[in-house]
Amino acid sequence: MKGLRAFCSGEYADLQLLCGGRALKAHRVVIGTQSKPLADRIESGSKEAKICTINLEDDKLPILKLLIEYFYTGNYRNPVLSGPLPANNGSLSEEIKIHEELYDMANKYEVPGLRHCITEKYKKYLDGSLQGFIASLEEIRDPRHPMHGIRAVAIGFAMQNYLRLRT
Repeated sequence: MKGLRAFCSGEYADLQLLCGGRALKAHRVVIGTQSKPLADRIESGSKEAKICTINLEDDKLPILKLLIEYFYTGNYRNPVLSGPLPANNGSLSEEIKIHEELYDMANKYEVPGLRHCITEKYKKYLDGSLQGFIASLEEIRDPRHPMHGIRAVAIGFAMQNYLRLRT
């Protein structure tokens, strides 16, 4: 947790990530060693690199914060998929969308460990939650969306629970 504390405090930060009108302090060694596209931007020799600032305004701040949390801790907080199904599917839908966007960001910044982490959280969530599986299908069904890992987990769950799903 020292890494996350260093991020939160900005202690010894040598990089700024600009997103959503905010400047998040980070550490080049943490960010650059886990994402080749971000490392390329850090080392590019551009004006952005020389002032140790990376503009990520195309990204969503809450999703970027989850990515950074993963960089510093190897995990990220996730209230719905790690707990029981919420009473209202609206919050599940929003939570699945957050993971979808985080999965997209993991693809964009080439962070395979994060993609694996997301699929493992989904797998853990599905354990014993037939209702959660059914509720999540609407969010992961679009084949144009690059959530192959999560879709594979859903297919595996459906195959293992075929008899329960038929009734």
